[in-house]
Amino acid sequence: MNGEKILLFRDLQPDQIDRIMNLAREEKVPAGEIIIQEGEKGNALYILKEGTVDILKSIVLKVGEGITQNKVKRLARLRAEDGVFFGEMAFIGEEERSATVKAVTDCTLLAIERRDFEKVASQDCKLAYTIMVNIAKILSHRLKQANEDIAKLTTALSIAISSRIK
Repeated sequence: MNGEKILLFRDLQPDQIDRIMNLAREEKVPAGEIIIQEGEKGNALYILKEGTVDILKSIVLKVGEGITQNKVKRLARLRAEDGVFFGEMAFIGEEERSATVKAVTDCTLLAIERRDFEKVASQDCKLAYTIMVNIAKILSHRLKQANEDIAKLTTALSIAISSRIK
């Protein structure tokens, strides 16, 4: 995979891309395997080098008095050819994983551990700044999409409730 096509590396110089790529540990993941489990601790960011993954979120629905039903909703499908990465929230904030990531096809990933990135970042502030700006841009885009989804769901719920009241 050409490093310039990876969204995380946008606006980096080739030597900076090489420095980050040298940190990455390649992982092969077969189709159907869970890469990241929602709720687990994490500290790595993953670049999708080959394959397709689904981003999944567990949803607990109350279906009756004291009765709940667990559902899984697919939030996104990511493809390597789009230069995508995932796991950035735990990479930045030492948070629990907010979603599950599952391999749809056989995948090749490049995993970058936070502590390894921090070592390089302390030596090259411009590189670190550029990567963090790229992460922020992607997070901002994803937040905008989530806001649009919430608005659509709220509208649909309002319509459903108002039609039940009539």
